Order: sequence, then C-alpha cells, then structure tokens
Amino acid sequence: MKTHTVRLVAILGMLLVGSDVLASPPGKARLEAQGQTADGVAIKTAVVTTAYSKAMPYGRNTLWWGAESTVPKTIVSTIEVQLGQKKLLVPLSAYGDLCNPTKASVTSTKRGFNITIHGGDAAASYEAVLVFEDGLIRRRKVASMEFPDTAWEETTYSFNINDK
Repeated sequence: MKTHTVRLVAILGMLLVGSDVLASPPGKARLEAQGQTADGVAIKTAVVTTAYSKAMPYGRNTLWWGAESTVPKTIVSTIEVQLGQKKLLVPLSAYGDLCNPTKASVTSTKRGFNITIHGGDAAASYEAVLVFEDGLIRRRKVASMEFPDTAWEETTYSFNINDK
C-alpha cells in the first residue's frame, strides 16, 4: 500500500498540470494528489474548493463536516479524478457536505485506490475516505477526528454503468 500526500495550491489564474482534469477556474483553491494503482496506472486527483458565500443555495440548516457551529470558510465544489487517461465520476453526494479541507492523499489498494481528505480544525476536524474500485466510486466514509467511533457516516454507491 502506497500513500501519496499533497499540497494546497491557491489558484489566481488557470493551472494546467499535464491534463485538463487538473484545470481550475480563477480564484479557486485545490488540493492535488497523485499516485498510481497497484498495477502502475497513474492516478491524478484534485479537491477543488471555493469560498463560501451567503448567495449560495445552502440554508442555515446545512450540516457541514469541518464547520460544526459556524459558517464554512471554503467548501468543496468538486473532486476531479483521472485514472490513466479516463476521467472518473465523483457524484456531488461524495463531497457536497465537506468544507475547510486541509490535506488530501491517494492510497493504492488491491482493487483500486482511496482518496483521503482531512479538513476542519480541532473539534470540527474530519477524515473523509472515498473508495474507488474497478474505476468507480464504491464507498465514502466520513468520521469526526475527535469521536471517530461514534460520529461518522458511510455511503455505499452502486451504478448501472456498462463501459465495456
């Protein structure tokens, strides 16, 4: 199992890193992670964030991972994943409630890879693990870093997709 960590890159213009999957609109920030699967296929990921605005269509009742009782500073606006030359689907439900991310990494597994995102601060800190197998997201688990055994949620994904 290999783990690859990343850095936060603030974007003032367009950033192209070898592929359009890593392009970012002006004013956004990105956590980028790269790695490879157990069989050597390249993995490129980007967790793209944007500043939270009251003009966004989120009500005050939105529960955010990373901002327990406050308005988030940044929200995850998309997660881009490229496996080899193929862009993978990451549904909004995999990241739509994550905010204030601080770190991301990619870890290879027997059947694919995991993207791990850390975010929040102190009591609001979290770890989100997105599990990809056979080119599709299969699971997401988000847990509080303060109470990981009791404060967590898990989503399982199943798709009716035939790419072959």
